[in-house]
Parts: sequence; C-alpha cells; structure tokens
Amino acid sequence: MRIRGGRGFIGEVLWRPVTGVWTLLTGLASILAWLGVGEFWADGIKVFMVVVILLLSLLIYIIHACHRLYKKIDQPLCVRKVQRSTPYFKNNVMIVLDRSDTVHIGDILTLFVREGEAEVPVCLLSVESTTSRNFPQSVVFGSITDDLPAYLLDESRLEQLQAKRGVTRRHLEWLITQ
Repeated sequence: MRIRGGRGFIGEVLWRPVTGVWTLLTGLASILAWLGVGEFWADGIKVFMVVVILLLSLLIYIIHACHRLYKKIDQPLCVRKVQRSTPYFKNNVMIVLDRSDTVHIGDILTLFVREGEAEVPVCLLSVESTTSRNFPQSVVFGSITDDLPAYLLDESRLEQLQAKRGVTRRHLEWLITQ
C-alpha cells in the first residue's frame, strides 16, 4: 500500500524534526547533569522524569508533523503555465501546476479563479503527467464555463488561477447534464 505524498512526508515532515528534538534533548540532559539537578532524587523519580520528557517530546513531534501535513495537503496549487497542447492531448489546453507531493497522475482537481475572497470554479482538470522537474501537467477534464481555451490562455488571468482537490458532487452533476 502506498501512502499518497509519502516521499515528501518522510523527508520534510518526519525526518527534520527528529534531529531537532534529539539535539534539544541531549543538550538539555547535558545542561541538567552539569548543574546537578536531580542528584539526590530516587532512581524511580529519575526514570519517571525521563519517560515523561520523552513522551512530551513525542507528543510535540506528532502535533508538529500533523500540522505540517495538514498545511501541505490543504494548499491550493498555483498555475505556472497555460499553453496549447501537443499532439498527444490534441485540441486541449495543457496546464502546468506548482510542485506537489500530494497530487498524482490520474487525480481530478478543480481549477478556479480567485477574485478577492471568492473562488469561482472554471473547470475540472485531469492530471495526466509530470514534467522532468516534477511539475504536474493537466488537461481540461470538463469545462464549467464557455469558451474556456481563450479564457485560460489570457496571460492576465494566470495569477488568479489556482487548482485544488475538492471535486464536489455538484461539479460532476453539472458535467453529466451538459
């Protein structure tokens, strides 16, 4: 079983905090030993304190990892480039998105225009491939607006276009009725 975005999760979320936590713990233990804290404590209290500190650091680590993963998954992807497609996706518009470890080939995304606080859906995208630098390339799966190619190829709209997960039943029902 493959965890979606596992490569980035292990590299960015799990590994980096481990080094920081161990550095902090060994530094703290060295300082406390140098100061002589707990010198006259019973062995049971010393073991209890070590267990409590380790469990507390593990809890902080898990909260940090969950927070980073949540931020990573929930972020909309900016559109890097819109261009007419190659012969492989004939009569389509190719949309290149920002890098993401959570978006994979075969995913369906909603492309929307951000106008202030409003997010207006434009079309559904199907992620078809990735570039050599790991940018997802997608094509239009289903249009929600009229004259979509001209709308997307307008360079002035590029900064407002974003894609995110969250295809709703309403989007799919609209496509079926068309």
